[in-house]
Amino acid sequence: MEAGRNNDVLGDDSKRPADFLLRAYKEHKEGLFAYIVSFVGDHAAAEDILHEIFAKLLKEPEAYSGRGGISGFLYVCARNNAFNWLKRQNKQVQYSEELDGLIDFSGKEPGNSTELKELKKLVNRALFDIPVKQREIIMLKIYKDMKFREIAEITGDPINTVIARYQYGLRKLQELLREYQNGS
Repeated sequence: MEAGRNNDVLGDDSKRPADFLLRAYKEHKEGLFAYIVSFVGDHAAAEDILHEIFAKLLKEPEAYSGRGGISGFLYVCARNNAFNWLKRQNKQVQYSEELDGLIDFSGKEPGNSTELKELKKLVNRALFDIPVKQREIIMLKIYKDMKFREIAEITGDPINTVIARYQYGLRKLQELLREYQNGS
């Protein structure tokens, strides 16, 4: 799990923030990228947002206080930057086939059958048909294996709100997947 792993993250790198950021980038880039794409629905924009986060931290390493884990800090930055991007774009993110690779089922299900590929497509499509705040929590809980407490810290929402959004999001996903499979 990423979120709680780096509580004393600077360690020997306290005098070399570039080394610390490089390690943090290598460790968290894939998860952050998927998280950002789940907001913005655009791979190129997600790459830009991810690189902006680390470029800013390279220029202003004091932005990360060292308290708490770097993972949680990075996810908060990613969330804020993604929401800012959405506001600037003034558009609703919609599913496109480019997003089929967003959810990685490797390690979750055996095999690489045609059925599994179709399921991935359906899940990705359904994820983009639920509200972004529910999608965010599902992504963090299921695909990043974070605890509700960690998600609440990232979103700034009360834990009960996080849990409720997760439950509503899962119910909506189930409904959508049934509709998709029935051809509705």
